Amino acid sequence: MKKFTLLFVAVVGLAVLSFSQADYTMFKTVYLKPDYENLKDLGKAMAEHNKEFHNEAPNMAHVWVVTTGPHTGQWLLVLGPTTFTDLDNMPTSKEHREHWLFEVLPNVEELSEGGFWRMDDDVSYDFEDSFTGKEVLSFYGVKEFEEYRFNAILEKVAKVYKDKEYDHFFQVYKPKFDDSNGPDVLIASGFKNWAYFDEDRKFKADFEDVHGEGSWTKLMEEYRDVVEFSYDEIIMYVPELSGGVE
Repeated sequence: MKKFTLLFVAVVGLAVLSFSQADYTMFKTVYLKPDYENLKDLGKAMAEHNKEFHNEAPNMAHVWVVTTGPHTGQWLLVLGPTTFTDLDNMPTSKEHREHWLFEVLPNVEELSEGGFWRMDDDVSYDFEDSFTGKEVLSFYGVKEFEEYRFNAILEKVAKVYKDKEYDHFFQVYKPKFDDSNGPDVLIASGFKNWAYFDEDRKFKADFEDVHGEGSWTKLMEEYRDVVEFSYDEIIMYVPELSGGVE
């Protein structure tokens, strides 16, 4: 999906600036491709860096290993939850900068797809204490000018989660900056164990119970009309490399 240019957003933003509040949830993310010959050194440097400089909210760092999908084997570094206002208070010391540049990055082959993902609360569902350290990230590219239709799909799905009070979350994130080739929507959901994927979760039946008979078929038809591409990744949390763990 093509988005409005940053210039247009900036101009419109001036008109609504007085109504803006930094009370949202956002994460800053980047993929790291490790230099596997120096993997142990990378782990040591990453752990030291995050526990020294990113050990508390809102600048806490979280490291995940990607186990499936196009980034398999890479590390996903996630900062947050944060806001753009919080980013003005990120570590900027010489010690922080030099440790990242000279201790961490020499053990990384490549950084890619860095971005800012803001949660859409209206179409998300959170379940208290649902963090398991195992998550599915589903990325979607939406056809041009069809975002409103995809959002309607998300609203219907979120309503099923809320009405059925599922014991796992359904979090919808959207990028804050334009990438014409990148995904337009990210959905994160957790699972407790791998057996979850062998279970019959009966979501279709639940969906039709909430939205009426035949609603699932209509949803799938709408999905095929508006989605350009999609892919999944499974990520596993690594507390030893992350902030917030002593």
